[in-house]
Amino acid sequence: MGHRREQLASVMHRAVQHILTRGLGDPRIRGMITVTQVEVSGDQRDATVHVSILPAEYQAATMAGLRAATIHLQKLVNEQISVRRPPHIRWHLDERIKKRAALLAAIEDAVDHSAEGGDESETGDAQRPAGAADDAAGLE
Repeated sequence: MGHRREQLASVMHRAVQHILTRGLGDPRIRGMITVTQVEVSGDQRDATVHVSILPAEYQAATMAGLRAATIHLQKLVNEQISVRRPPHIRWHLDERIKKRAALLAAIEDAVDHSAEGGDESETGDAQRPAGAADDAAGLE
């Protein structure tokens, strides 16, 4: 990405996050909304704003509210950035945070399960020091 596109994406990221943090009058837009990334197209006419919305039950309604309020949000963003032709905003639901949380929960469950002794094999190899099985095999 070129320097100008990176700069525009950064400025738009801050502007959109600031506007969403202040809140909008639309009752559909609720929950914790985080702008995770802004991608500006090569011709700088379009910007895809990736948002994460928690809790998950607000995602559909909030995305509908953001899409419905795009023109209003576009005007607010345009007031905060100084660009001759501001990019048109498109919204994209970013589920990476949700997936990471699920992955961390699964890892935590696996660690808890192994700490309870659920991972030991029936032969007791889990309790032998590394290389002990090799030494015993070499004696035969």
